[in-house]
Amino acid sequence: MAERVEEILRILLGATDPVDVEWVLSPGAVGRVVAQSPPRKPHVVQPDEELQEGSQVLHAGAVVGPGAVAALVARGVPEIPVYRRPRVVLFSTGDELSEPPAEPAPGKVFNTNASALVAEISRLGCEVEYRGILPDRPESLRAAFREVLSGSCDVVLTTGAVSVGCYDRVPQVWLELGAQKVAGRVDIRPGGPFFAARVGRRCSWSKSPRTVPWSCAPGSRPDAGSVSTWSS
Repeated sequence: MAERVEEILRILLGATDPVDVEWVLSPGAVGRVVAQSPPRKPHVVQPDEELQEGSQVLHAGAVVGPGAVAALVARGVPEIPVYRRPRVVLFSTGDELSEPPAEPAPGKVFNTNASALVAEISRLGCEVEYRGILPDRPESLRAAFREVLSGSCDVVLTTGAVSVGCYDRVPQVWLELGAQKVAGRVDIRPGGPFFAARVGRRCSWSKSPRTVPWSCAPGSRPDAGSVSTWSS
């Protein structure tokens, strides 16, 4: 009569599953009395178990986050072509604005829109550069806009000076610089005053580095600029 010899092998995490092994159990299950037989190999990952061969790992336009990076590396893909993050330049406008932490002078208020927009634009995955507060003077606006147009940004975003007041001169300055108007006032409150245009010969927002799309959001109240951005 043949005698059956049983063996227990220690298999480390990540090791190859021995072909002739009948059971693979976690250390906590060894020596335990169970009422029912456990699955034979519940802790073994089969080839293509997570992703079948030929399946799509990422689709075009997907954001490459930590999970996507792990999935690509697990399949031996060290790098993929991607679009760079959009570069956004942000200006605030208004002589009534003041930057913290200094206490605002009489007649001035803290510039809350800029901080909120920097956080929101960054959350969307863009690179944002805040360039401070521009005074309510056409020559100052014109000089700042000309300078930014000579750079490599994709979007210029301004807050304030887009309504119908005597100091709301941002749209007119952009038009004088050759911008083509795309959209005007929008029907929301707060955030109705709005102006968007493009500068450059091409109408594509993503492909031509010489085309600078930009928009101007209101700045009359602390949440106006943010409402306009989140509603766009």
